[in-house]
Amino acid sequence: ASWGITSYHLEPTSGRIIFPAGGSLFFCADPAMGDTGPLFPYEIKTKTSGARLNATMCPHNPDIIAFVNCADIWVTHLVSRSEARLTHCHNASAGGVVEDPLSAGLPCYVMQEEFNRFAGFWWQPRPSTRDTNSYCLLYEEVDESNVEIVRILGFSSTTPDLRPDVEEFRYPRADTPNAVSTLRLLRFTLSSKQEVVDVEHFDLITSLTTSFPWLEYIVRVGWTDDGTHVWAQLLDRAQQRLELVLIPESQFVRSSLPRLGSGNESNSSK
Repeated sequence: ASWGITSYHLEPTSGRIIFPAGGSLFFCADPAMGDTGPLFPYEIKTKTSGARLNATMCPHNPDIIAFVNCADIWVTHLVSRSEARLTHCHNASAGGVVEDPLSAGLPCYVMQEEFNRFAGFWWQPRPSTRDTNSYCLLYEEVDESNVEIVRILGFSSTTPDLRPDVEEFRYPRADTPNAVSTLRLLRFTLSSKQEVVDVEHFDLITSLTTSFPWLEYIVRVGWTDDGTHVWAQLLDRAQQRLELVLIPESQFVRSSLPRLGSGNESNSSK
């Protein structure tokens, strides 16, 4: 439970492997063909607190790793050791789940428990033809504003008199509202110092819920192999209508979210 490897990501070209263990993140490189020597993992240091979830290497630059931390997407660069927050959904100053309904890069409870999808962001498989130093992520933003809040009594071992604590969770009971998902793109570039700069976000010109009013669940998501289109598998609430849609990258336009660069909070060390 503490040190077992429950998941990993392999980048086949470089032979690099990353995996979580013991509350941290590690990487190692598979030896060259014919070399049967042992693998030595190295810890990927971080300045963030909490778990780094779904760590995934960029398919055309395995030095860059994206992960989710505290309901937001981050990236880290293995060589420069720079780290940057790419989305700003989580409200760290919120007093509880009521004031903090948004998350990025993580599917909602129903998607994980009922549809077995645990990924909430996807690297574009090929670099941009316009700028090979540009990187793109498709990600899911989840809004749980309308999902019912459930309160459960528990007891803290750090409280001497065993006074009950109240834990709050968002839980969509049957016949109550589910979370609402939105697909977005983000782009960033690497500076000459291998630091993340110029983060920009993109929204669909016409939202999926406008194009498909019956949409309830975004079941599966990904890119075409050439990286020019996004595909999504859509399902209605009654689970009677299932459609596969293909979305050209050109259908995403720059959003009203603020532009983030190297001189602001996108750098976690500031």
